[in-house]
Amino acid sequence: MLYQHIHWLVIVLLISFRAYPGHSLLVKRGRIRCLEREREALLKFKDELVDEYSRLTSWGTHEDKKDCCTWKGVYCQNHTNHVIALDLHGPSDKYGLLPTASLRGNISPWLLEIRNLNNLDLSYNDFNGSQISKFIGSPGRLQYLNLSFSNFRGHIPHHLGNLSELQRLSVGSNSMLTSSNLNCLSPLHSLGYLDLSYVDLTLATDWLPTMSKLTCLQLLFMSYCHLAPLVDPLPSMVNASNFLSDLSLDGNKHSSSSGFPWLFNFSSSLIYLDISYNNLQGPIPNGLQTRATFSQWLHTQKELLNLDISNAGIHDPLPDWFWDLSPKLYRFNASHNKIHSVLPDLSSKFSTYMYIDLSDNQFNCLLPSLPLKASVLEFSNNKFWGSITDLCSNASSWEYLDLSNNLLSGQLPDCFANQMSLKFLNLAHNNFSGKIPLPNNISSLHLQNNSFTREIPASLRNCTSLHFLDLSENKLTGEIPTWVGDHLSKLVLLNLRSNQFFGTIPLNLCHLTLLQVLDISFNKISGTIPKCLSNLSAMVQQVEFELYAYIQSSRFIYLEDAEVTWKGKENEYIKSLKLVKLIDLSSNILVGEIPPEITSLVGLVPLNLSRNNQSGLLLVKLGLLQTAQDDFRAQLTFKTPNQHQNRRYPLPTSRVLPMVAFLPSACCLLTHKE
Repeated sequence: MLYQHIHWLVIVLLISFRAYPGHSLLVKRGRIRCLEREREALLKFKDELVDEYSRLTSWGTHEDKKDCCTWKGVYCQNHTNHVIALDLHGPSDKYGLLPTASLRGNISPWLLEIRNLNNLDLSYNDFNGSQISKFIGSPGRLQYLNLSFSNFRGHIPHHLGNLSELQRLSVGSNSMLTSSNLNCLSPLHSLGYLDLSYVDLTLATDWLPTMSKLTCLQLLFMSYCHLAPLVDPLPSMVNASNFLSDLSLDGNKHSSSSGFPWLFNFSSSLIYLDISYNNLQGPIPNGLQTRATFSQWLHTQKELLNLDISNAGIHDPLPDWFWDLSPKLYRFNASHNKIHSVLPDLSSKFSTYMYIDLSDNQFNCLLPSLPLKASVLEFSNNKFWGSITDLCSNASSWEYLDLSNNLLSGQLPDCFANQMSLKFLNLAHNNFSGKIPLPNNISSLHLQNNSFTREIPASLRNCTSLHFLDLSENKLTGEIPTWVGDHLSKLVLLNLRSNQFFGTIPLNLCHLTLLQVLDISFNKISGTIPKCLSNLSAMVQQVEFELYAYIQSSRFIYLEDAEVTWKGKENEYIKSLKLVKLIDLSSNILVGEIPPEITSLVGLVPLNLSRNNQSGLLLVKLGLLQTAQDDFRAQLTFKTPNQHQNRRYPLPTSRVLPMVAFLPSACCLLTHKE
């Protein structure tokens, strides 16, 4: 949905520049353009808003603020001086999804005094579950109305049907908004853009006939609306739109494909179609399909920009013509199927692609040459085999490459070190070996469960943007370099589990104040636990860090994850990774007392020091250590000062706390086994 919004934004901006070019620059010194009646109406409108972030400080009655045509968000027509646009959309987060500095309060009917208003944008605010005021649908000149992402509830007022000049209507992403009858929208014959996403339309059985009456409609978004099942056979759609270019019906759990005949009325104009996350079943109607759940209709679409056939139950090979689809296609997702065809050389295909996802299929072939200009390449969870020696020699645009969980082998090509744009690289769970060439700008590196040897490469010290480093389950050796703590200051996850590292835990690791996961278990690390681990402040309080992400339609898709092993169980964290605070130093040859300073890490969920040779008294700070987020159960073995036998105490809940959280005594003598 992102590019549709950009498309309409450009249109609105062009209209704006034509209607009121340089509205503040054209104000003559000493001249007030704003009409008194409209200024007073705007001030009374402001009085009913709660502006706790001072977004409307330019609105006022002081002498230097009397011209409302210079107020933030207010636009006047250059010749008549009437206010014609009010743009008070709130700032969203950097991904354009969530409101941040929102306006709150009530929408005052004083807006009715702005009689020439044709553009009203109140999106990305927080109106605290209030209803959309009926007066907004009073007859007027509104052409653009955006109330999305603003926390409205209740029914969509049928008065909106009175806005006969309306061209763009967006009330989407108000999850408490509902409608039982969309027929009120039928009179909007000029409507070209309609967004009802996430509005509850369970009872709106008339949605399809109503949409078919909107003959100028070009962009329609009805994602996750709980749409009523389509009636089969469908009513006649004589006036169905022939101009629809963008359609999103994803997430509605339809159980019938009877809506296809309606889609085919505008098949020649359609550019974007999303019907994912439904329960569609049955064949594509005759005349619109070819041999092998792939249609002739798709074959003829030369204007496609986004094609998503993921999770569609496809068992067949992809036809040869599939790799020569629309030259404008920039995003292709065929993941979570059972496709098993041999892939052609892709380096000359998809010249405009930004995102390609073929993950979670059954491709069993040599990994082909990949598109050179793509940004995101997701080929994980297949059976690709062979070497990747020539994989990246000519590529320059890759940002995200995931080849994990395949059968790939051999050494990594040196060209990886020259991939200046590569931020995310996941080659985990293959059989790669040899040295590790690293791009300097990498921020996330996952190489676990391979056969890499030698020491951690010194070139890694140049990767100062690294957030995630997982080298676990390899054959790496040597000491943990001291420069890890000095040069890789942005590390959130450091996993060196199950290698052949020796030496002591470098004190420099204590400089990693963003570190949330430290796992060096199952190595040959000796010496004592540094007291300065108490400096790992991210294990005391929550800190912010970046996740590699991609915006799909209106949904925020995280492409970053991390695998964390605890007590032999591997767990994958994606969005919940921020909740994980873990230290695992188990199965080494550590000695000495456990430093009491470690109990200051009150955010720790699991702390594993088992299978070492440590002993000593440890003061227990009961009540300081927080409860965990994971559903595990643990047991502790210890000796109390007044007892000579070992005892095992199960934790009283299913939460995992650091080892000392529920000991019945103020101090204890920990043994070297669980």
